[in-house]
Amino acid sequence: MNVQIAEAMNNAKDDADRYGILAGFASCNRALLEKGAAQELVDALYFAGAAINRWRAIAVVREAAAKPLDAAS
Repeated sequence: MNVQIAEAMNNAKDDADRYGILAGFASCNRALLEKGAAQELVDALYFAGAAINRWRAIAVVREAAAKPLDAAS
């Protein structure tokens, strides 16, 4: 879920767009809770998304660091 937020935020046109995106994801979390999902499940989905996002960021940095300086540009 966090990966989707990051991708949507990167594609946002302005701060109003970004605010709308965050509000939409918060609304989805609230809807999950209202439908009976346990808070622990909603939290787990959030933290799983955050972990995947961190993993992807680390992979990109490692890939860039492995390239020779002249190839990185």
